[in-house]
Amino acid sequence: MTALRLLDRMREKYGPRFFDLVVVDAWYTNGSFLKAVVEMGWPVIAVLKQARYDIYQETLALTKGKPPTETVKRNDRKVEIWDLPQITLTNT
Repeated sequence: MTALRLLDRMREKYGPRFFDLVVVDAWYTNGSFLKAVVEMGWPVIAVLKQARYDIYQETLALTKGKPPTETVKRNDRKVEIWDLPQITLTNT
């Protein structure tokens, strides 16, 4: 994946401390991408939108009945945020 190659090159050139974390939209929210970024040493903030991903289903199970860590209101949207360090990252 092109984004991983870019992150890898940036890590080699600037070092692992160049980023504090990686933020991705739903397009990159799949286990193989997220797992690779975490293995590079960066935490990830990811937007989850598509129920077809295993990671989305796992997130729903881990957050069921738990209040969000934080809620942010922007314009007319409410965004709920959970911190899930225990999530399992598969290659799907």
